[in-house]
Amino acid sequence: MPNLEFLTADLTESTTLPGRRIEYRVNDSLDRQRAATFDVTRELSGVVQALRFGAKYEKRDRTYNRRDINFTSGISGQRFDDSYFEAFPVDDFLSGVGGNLPTNWVMPDPDRFWDAATGKEALLDAPLTRGDRRNSYAIDERIIGGYGMAEFSLPLGGVTIRGDAGLRYAHTRQTSSGYADNGSAALPVSYERNYGNFLPSLNLVAEFTSNLQMHLAASKVITRPSLADLAPRLTINSNPTVLTAVGGNPELRPFEAWQYDGTVEWYFAPGSALIGGAFYKDITTFVFQQTRNFDLDGQIYRLTAPQNGGNAYVAGIEIAYQQLFKMLPAPFDGLGFQANYTHTKSKGTYALSDGTTFRDDLTDVAGDSFNLTAFYEKGPVGARASYSWRGKVLRDVGGAGLAANNDAAFGSLDFDISYKVTPNVTFVVQGINVAGGVQWQYVRDDRFAGYTDYGTTLMAGVRARF
Repeated sequence: MPNLEFLTADLTESTTLPGRRIEYRVNDSLDRQRAATFDVTRELSGVVQALRFGAKYEKRDRTYNRRDINFTSGISGQRFDDSYFEAFPVDDFLSGVGGNLPTNWVMPDPDRFWDAATGKEALLDAPLTRGDRRNSYAIDERIIGGYGMAEFSLPLGGVTIRGDAGLRYAHTRQTSSGYADNGSAALPVSYERNYGNFLPSLNLVAEFTSNLQMHLAASKVITRPSLADLAPRLTINSNPTVLTAVGGNPELRPFEAWQYDGTVEWYFAPGSALIGGAFYKDITTFVFQQTRNFDLDGQIYRLTAPQNGGNAYVAGIEIAYQQLFKMLPAPFDGLGFQANYTHTKSKGTYALSDGTTFRDDLTDVAGDSFNLTAFYEKGPVGARASYSWRGKVLRDVGGAGLAANNDAAFGSLDFDISYKVTPNVTFVVQGINVAGGVQWQYVRDDRFAGYTDYGTTLMAGVRARF
């Protein structure tokens, strides 16, 4: 943490802090999703036990209208007394960290400053600006698909093989509407994409004994980009000294991958299991956030927008353990324990704005994670305490460390206690992050970027079924 001191300004003294402006923003967003499905099953006897067919129609759309207004009249350059401010609401801000930094300052009272601003009515009634149009968009996505699947079971050399094999086809039509800036005005634009995907899948289970089996699975999958990422939008940072911008990309292709999974499962006691597995995902395209220079009105901005990357992979191993201690004398025979651990490796091909490519880890993928849970379930009493931990996560690649804050490792301790008064009424007490874990963030060279202090959440309630 760096040392930072102000030569003249006192952040706790309101009269030394001249006003700048009020930033007023309206976000009008509407998301809708409608779907219709049809499924039919034909039960059979023999090796093929069932045939399933189905069709689905899905429509998603999003309209987003944003308006930004800066009120400066009556605010800019003015000095305000203590009645316009409130005390800093936290008494242990940045406690326990190095560096001589400001840890409290006066907080503006929004209502008082809103009353002080003048000329509000004229600005609120003014026509939409270029920036307002650039920030607004509408996305329409329609998906028509169908599938066929066969379920089967057969003996093979003393081993029972069962599973299913199927094929799904999905056709997607996306229309992205918004505004593009030609350097003097924001003009309406619309982009349409149509693509289809054949998605086969195979799932196999080999039952060696009643308590030992193996699962194998292979499938092709897609994940469509978020509607916000598909928007032809451009948002300019209002800070005049740090010129940054955020945009969308209506040309994004979906995530596509072949994924393979295998597990060996040993059920060594009632309600208890030891499971080991491995997975591999061969990704043909993915989406990442790219940062590049962008010229608007003669000024150079650092624009961050989603782009498609090249081929990538995610591979890993996982192990899970569950034990019910039914061998213990009552009332301890309701005790149990769960644990799982996952180790992941990944690499992807990224494209720079100059057309060159490079390989690096995938964003949003933690190298290691684990969960530990102790629980008690007997009669009307249920109790569970769990600790979840995730290793550090890369949020930005190829952006010179400026585009996003990477997440450091983070763990949370939670608990849940319930008591069933009647078959239909249960009292519940829950605690989230009771150890007070804090999510730290950093940019390149492990430099501090920020943190989120979630605090501890305690809840008590009653669940009832009628």
